[in-house]
Amino acid sequence: MGLPHAMDASRLVALVTPSVGRWTSWPFPLTEHDALARIADARDAFERRTQLPLLIVEKATGTAVGWVRARRDAVDTRLGWLGYWMGDAFPGRGFMREAVQALVLRLPGVLDILSLDAMVHPDNLPSTRVLMAAGMTYAGTLTKGGDDDIVYRRYRVGTGKRLDEGERSDGPVA
Repeated sequence: MGLPHAMDASRLVALVTPSVGRWTSWPFPLTEHDALARIADARDAFERRTQLPLLIVEKATGTAVGWVRARRDAVDTRLGWLGYWMGDAFPGRGFMREAVQALVLRLPGVLDILSLDAMVHPDNLPSTRVLMAAGMTYAGTLTKGGDDDIVYRRYRVGTGKRLDEGERSDGPVA
């Protein structure tokens, strides 16, 4: 797992399927040009310390399996948002759980935020388990703007101190 590079563009193109495009901000089909632009934007945001973007790679094979990032909120800069997705061929193998836990541990010193939040579709139990395993706890609901009118579950890690000063709140995994 590490910062994405231009050479990763074709690997991302192969990972973004209609289901990834449906549930994320990543377009399907993802073109090489789009992938290169997203990588450049992510690296620029990392340099500005407004985002920590990571390409998830299977250790044994070097195969790219997904993407995880934390980004600072544009309005409330004390708040960060977690986003992630995985290629269709990789669920249930622990990649996302490991990646999200690693990202939460790497945040101190990268993003100066008080808390990290994530939104989860109410039917997405695997994502709920991923977030809880990373120390995130239920923090209420949010209605995402748009046509879906779905009330999403909100999870958070942080205690009101900067993440590198606070303690994680570990809860049971659902």
